[in-house]
Amino acid sequence: MAKFSMVRTESAPKGTKRIFEDITKVKHVRSTPNFFKTLANSPSVLQGTWSAYKSITTRGAISEVVKEMIFVAISVAKKCAYCEAAHLDPETCTNLVSNLNALRPERTRDIVKFAVKVAVDPGSLKDADYEVLKGHGIDDTGIIEAVAMSGFAMYAITVAEALKLEVDSWGAMTSANG
Repeated sequence: MAKFSMVRTESAPKGTKRIFEDITKVKHVRSTPNFFKTLANSPSVLQGTWSAYKSITTRGAISEVVKEMIFVAISVAKKCAYCEAAHLDPETCTNLVSNLNALRPERTRDIVKFAVKVAVDPGSLKDADYEVLKGHGIDDTGIIEAVAMSGFAMYAITVAEALKLEVDSWGAMTSANG
């Protein structure tokens, strides 16, 4: 059961409604995820989190799909049920989680594995970890994006777990396109 109330779109202040509309448009979902509805209890946290989410996950050298894979893999490594369920479709989650080493292409696998290492044990990173990515043609921009995605995933996991978020209903969330 959810620990905190969620702000409903119908009763949200105008600024919050605008953010909710942007979330559904950018994420290609029918309704705002519980993560953001709960954060809307603090408009400044909602705005800051959405801005970071949108900038880190939807833009840049690493594709949005790979960034979603990073998020799921870190969520699984950290055992965050809300975050794991909130990203990608259930079939992709199962395939990604069941055998990360089998993920193809190798470039994607190595980005995801690197990002998980960044999230769970950043102090253990060695030059060789960076060289694997550089061997795939990933430059500093891509590496920094992978690190930022790992950091954002850890932020979201902390928020989701601490606020005891209710898992969204997948069918109600996805759009006809997603």
